[in-house]
Parts: sequence; C-alpha cells; structure tokens
Amino acid sequence: LQGLPYALKDSIDIVEDYTIAGHESLRTFDALIDSDLATVYKQGDAVCLGKTQLPPLSAWYATENPMTGNTGNPFNRDFKTGGSSGGSGAAVAARIVPFAIGGDTGGSVRVPAAMNGVQGFRPSSGRWPDAGAIPICFADVLGPLARSVADIKLLDTISASDHPENGPT
Repeated sequence: LQGLPYALKDSIDIVEDYTIAGHESLRTFDALIDSDLATVYKQGDAVCLGKTQLPPLSAWYATENPMTGNTGNPFNRDFKTGGSSGGSGAAVAARIVPFAIGGDTGGSVRVPAAMNGVQGFRPSSGRWPDAGAIPICFADVLGPLARSVADIKLLDTISASDHPENGPT
C-alpha cells in the first residue's frame, strides 16, 4: 500500500486515535493495541488519516450522532450518507481518502456505498479479521468502501485472513 492514506470507522481500534464508537461513555477510550486489520495495513505501509463518523455504537440506519453531529452527503448536504458507515462512504466520495473501512451487519457498508456513489463490499463472515472492532452482534464484518471495484479487489486480496498468503510480507 506504500503510503496510501485511508480512514477507519470509529469502532475500529488503532493506537494513534481514540475509539469512541460515537458514544459519550467512550469519549476517551484509548486503544492499547491495534485492531488486526489496522495491523495488516500498517504492515503494508498504509497511513490512517483518522476515524470516520458513525451513529452511537453503530446502532442506527443513518450516520447521525447527537454528540458529534450528522454526516452530510458530499454531493448534497441535505441528503443522508446511509448506514452506520456513512462517514466512511462520505470520506471516500469526497476524495479525502481513496478507501475507508466500515462495518456491516445489515447493510452498513453497502448502503453508504450506494448513497455516496462509491463501491462497497461486505466480505463473508470470517474472511476479514475483526479483532479490535466494536461489534453490534455476531453477524458483523468489516469491509471496504473505495472508488472502484478494482480497488475493492485489491483490498480484499490484502485483507482476507482466510488467505493469509495474500497479506503483506
């Protein structure tokens, strides 16, 4: 990934930043270790620019948060960004980062991808590492939002833990 910038949904741990998951009670939660996925990207020399907005504990269908505000769609601030990973979708659509990682239980990667005009992918459960992410339930998976299907394919090749030979060396 050689210095490629990216963003993480703020329910995924990285030691350089708090993981508040959009909730007041976690405002100063300081991760002591990186999530497994952040470790994969660090090994590949990617650079996390920051965390993206989400509703409190990802438990809402829109990226609205009374503590941190609402995420506006980069094409029209009156439109929603969709799903709890709407901050990740908006960051990619606004060209802040070429890819961002979100979490998906019932559409929280796929819906923001559609509503922000980018690509999203929900890997099968267990395909991508999820240790170090705050889940809603057992069906949660981490997945990418990017500008193209080719970028999604590259990220899946790098990130898939069910094929560790594909990871960075």
